Parts: sequence; structure tokens; C-alpha cells
Amino acid sequence: MLKTECNPGMGLLTEELLKAGIKEIYAYETNDCFYPTLNELKTKYHNRLHIRKANLFKMSKLHYMDQHDNMDRIKDTLNGISNLAWENDVTYMQVIGASTDLKFFRHLILAMVFRTSFMKFGRPSFYVAISPSIWHDLNFPNSKAIMHYLYICYQTLFNCKYLGDIERMAYIPWRKRALKRQSKMHDHEILNVVKIEPKPDLFNNYLKLEDIIPYWYFLKYHFTGIEQKIIPELEKWVPGCGLKLIRMNYNIYTRFIDLSPIECFNLFKEFKSWPEFESSMFLPSAHSYVQFFNRINTPTKIN
Repeated sequence: MLKTECNPGMGLLTEELLKAGIKEIYAYETNDCFYPTLNELKTKYHNRLHIRKANLFKMSKLHYMDQHDNMDRIKDTLNGISNLAWENDVTYMQVIGASTDLKFFRHLILAMVFRTSFMKFGRPSFYVAISPSIWHDLNFPNSKAIMHYLYICYQTLFNCKYLGDIERMAYIPWRKRALKRQSKMHDHEILNVVKIEPKPDLFNNYLKLEDIIPYWYFLKYHFTGIEQKIIPELEKWVPGCGLKLIRMNYNIYTRFIDLSPIECFNLFKEFKSWPEFESSMFLPSAHSYVQFFNRINTPTKIN
């Protein structure tokens, strides 16, 4: 299993990982001022440390650029990292670092759905220090529809585990003034250390591979507002389905945002099981949204 460290700085954690017996580390650092120290480590540990100038927490930007000029920056960035089957118990890459940018965690959902970026070569795992407010968004219901969508995605597609806390100022001390302006949760005081990885059995026990895009669109479409109600919305796709939903104990007032992650997931599976699903406008609508949203040269096929 390969370890990659994002923004290692002076390499203090890097050296501790090497001392602990990690066989090989790819260190991704963009700041030139840290390179003399990192190169000393590279000399000390020979072929066990590889240094690359990139920021893995900005993979969404590389993906965006690749889409528009048909280049393959992500492949170049991850060059030398071997593929591994998704279902393997061991992840093909472990990413270590700190990120306080919610965009990165939104990007992981898209990477998961379209099997791009980090998910292109297999199933990775992430050991990251993140803001408490972000950890809360990924693990607890939210009154905002777009954030509830994020919560549902992470609870149904990923395994998320809290590991502990570290002091925020000990990790990034040069941002002291900026940290004092942050009042969310305890973002200015601590970072939560967490492990996040895609579910290894997702496509065996939960979804078929071809269902991942429809499931994502189901969530994306129905969590655009907090007042979207289940029966009226699904009646748009399958007229007359209200009676089926009433038998499942839904009523005319039940909202999508009222559902737990497993309830939302099971509702999609029920919706997809209906004979009318294949002939409904849901799949054509998903196709159109994917082409609009993803802006890819070869549209992703939905079966």
C-alpha cells in the first residue's frame, strides 16, 4: 500500500512515517522553500521518498483543466502509483494531510460517481485533519438542502471515522489572524483527524456499478430545496406512484430532507425497482444533466 502526503512542509510527519517503517512515500509539496529540507530527507531515505510539485487537495482544478483541453494531468500527477481493484480490502493509496476546504470533499463525491481523479485507479483512503464544521457537515443532518445532500452522499457512499483532534495553531501557525476570524464550531481551535474511504463493498452489496450516476442524480435533483416533498416529486417521474409510497408510510407532507441516509438510499432502490422507471423521463433527464454538469468530450453512459 502506497502512502502519499499532501503539503508535508518541513517533512516532520514524513520522517516519522518513514521511521515507523512505511516503505514508500510520495510527498506532494508546492512551496519551494521546503524543498531543501525535503531533499535532505530524500537523500537520507534513498528510494523510499519521492517528492513531487503538486497539491493533491486541488485535484478538482486539475480535473477541470483536463476536461477542457483533453490533457491528462491527473495521470501524470499520480504517475508510478499502481492500480488496484476497487473491491480489494486494501486501498491502492493512502492520502495523508490537512484540508479545510469543503470543495475538496465535494470533489470526492464527483470523483466517486464518475470514477475520475483519485478514484480513477482504484479505491483510495484519506487520513486528513479537517475543520470540525466540515466533519459535522459530513456526519450530521443539515437544515440546508445542499449540505444535507453532502451528508447523505458521505453516509451512503463512504466510510467515515473520527480518530482524534489536534490543535489548529500547532498545525498551521502562520494563519493566526485568519483563524481568529473563524467562528464556526471550534474551527479556530482544533482540527478533527478522520479517516474517509469509499465503501469497499458498495458495488457488491448496495449498488450496481451502472446505478451510481442515477443515484447521484436522484440526490442532486431532490435536494435543491428543503421543502421538496417525496410524493409530489416522484409523481413527476412516475405518475400515480403516490399509492405505492403511501403504503410505505410516506404521506403528502414527507420531505426528502426528513429522510435518514439509509431511508433515502432505500427510497432510490424502491424507485428504481418500479416497472415504470426505465420508461420514465428520469434517465433522459439524468443524461442531460450529466452532459451539462460534467462538460466531458465523451458523455458517461447510463444503462
